[in-house]
Amino acid sequence: MRNRYRDGNAKEHALSAVVFVEVKTSNGLSIGTAFHVGSGYFVTARHVIEDNEITKVGQSDLSSKTRINPDGSPTRQTMFQNFEKSGREIKRFEHPDASVDVAIIQLTGNLGARGAARDFQPSMELADNADVLTEGELLTTEVKVFGYPPIPFAINPQPPLVTSPGEICAVTTDRTDKRRHLIISSLARGGFSGGPVFLVGNPQVEASAEFL
Repeated sequence: MRNRYRDGNAKEHALSAVVFVEVKTSNGLSIGTAFHVGSGYFVTARHVIEDNEITKVGQSDLSSKTRINPDGSPTRQTMFQNFEKSGREIKRFEHPDASVDVAIIQLTGNLGARGAARDFQPSMELADNADVLTEGELLTTEVKVFGYPPIPFAINPQPPLVTSPGEICAVTTDRTDKRRHLIISSLARGGFSGGPVFLVGNPQVEASAEFL
């Protein structure tokens, strides 16, 4: 998949397409990540929501930009305001094959300042760029991992999005699902599950991504 935006706001679009997913498990509250692919549908990892109750989906404002006025005071402008959604207007769809770690979350109704969930923006465009590249083209490609791992002592009103650098260090075919897997060296940990991994620095896969 890839970020469809190619303008000066590409960073804000990419950040603002990623949301946190809070779930209630048998051991208490946990958190994962999802990303928007259009019309209020968000892709996540199956294990984030499987056998768990989705209690909340949301996002802080990651698109705000600061301008310093002549008198030194700041003015902030934003494209995508923060939101939270809970309750029956969150729908879930898990892949029918239990071995496939993919699920869909659909937000419905209204998202406050973000408008109707079906009109949610921004989104990421699905594509197969990374699938057609060779092992040699992919190896050492720089990546950025996006997710919502718990941060001890953080008092943010909403979970903060965390980004982590890494690179593709191996390309393998898994013997269980026969699919090609990209092995990534990164500090990603619990909470990053379901989030996008952006491939950068390769003109053939500009702003492309796979997800954990």
